[in-house]
Amino acid sequence: MDNLIYRTVKVAKIRREACSVYTVKFKDPLTAKATPGQFVMINVIGVDEFPMSLSYIGEISGVTFKVIGEGTQALSEVKVGEYIGIKGPLGHGFQIDPRDRLVLVVGGGIGLAPLIPLIEKLIENGVETKVVFGVRSSEDIFFRDRLSALVDDDLIIVTEDGSYGVKGTAPKIARKLVRENHFSRIYACGPEKMLYKVFRIAVRYGVKAQFSLERYMKCGVGLCGNCCLDPLGLLACRDGPVFDVETLKKISDFGRFKRDPSGMKIKV
Repeated sequence: MDNLIYRTVKVAKIRREACSVYTVKFKDPLTAKATPGQFVMINVIGVDEFPMSLSYIGEISGVTFKVIGEGTQALSEVKVGEYIGIKGPLGHGFQIDPRDRLVLVVGGGIGLAPLIPLIEKLIENGVETKVVFGVRSSEDIFFRDRLSALVDDDLIIVTEDGSYGVKGTAPKIARKLVRENHFSRIYACGPEKMLYKVFRIAVRYGVKAQFSLERYMKCGVGLCGNCCLDPLGLLACRDGPVFDVETLKKISDFGRFKRDPSGMKIKV
């Protein structure tokens, strides 16, 4: 299949979104057909390859990321007109139920990026969508205008230090909203400790939910096993990265352990 083969794409645009957060856009027919929540393997030629969820899906697709190492630093420094390698779209993304009328989307930090195409699709399908976006401080906020254009008054930005919006954490605000509304579904992506708290809220109040998990991936196609989730043996790259709440109930690793590049389990 063509999506499993690396191909080169020309960088169409690069933009600094916030402190250490960048978006790289490119034109690619295959990623234009991706499902929100799917990811691509990015190859910065001669430097490194790594997985990234899509933050833009369409004629011009894109990835939004935080600089955390050599590979993402190199990607942030590419120039318009230069080429990068991509493979994908890969994995299983978010599923939208047309019967849903009111949903809650919870994004933590850079985890907001793959949720944006989902929010666009939800709005397109006429689903009322409330969004909680949690970050440490105002310096970490990105896509503010893009979010406001989509959900307007249904957006709550939460900062841990209170420098913008509501002071607190995304799970605390999510819990309050779940108590006050009859959500048919929750979608979430962000740091796993945050996801686990939102997961517990979904379980406690009996709300259907889908979560996008981040795991270390070498291959992105289910061969290396580094993104294995015990005890089911599911692979985040092949069976996820999006999992529903019923599946996560059976994964003892969730919220507790992940694997490092050597394959050893470490605490989340």
